[in-house]
Amino acid sequence: NAEKPKREQVISRASADTVTKGLTGVVDAGSGGAANSPAYDAAAKTGTSENNKSAWFAGYTPELTTVVALF
Repeated sequence: NAEKPKREQVISRASADTVTKGLTGVVDAGSGGAANSPAYDAAAKTGTSENNKSAWFAGYTPELTTVVALF
């Protein structure tokens, strides 16, 4: 059995809820729409570099966090 990682809350629940509320729009109606699903609530942030030489997506649900970067 692997040891469970230590967890520590670093921001308040209210702050986390505020950020999540803002980032759900990226999935619901923005550039992260491909991650939208009726099966789960998700929030995300997308980005590109100058001249579109790279792109990234960072998204999360209550159970999962993922980041994809393309260079």
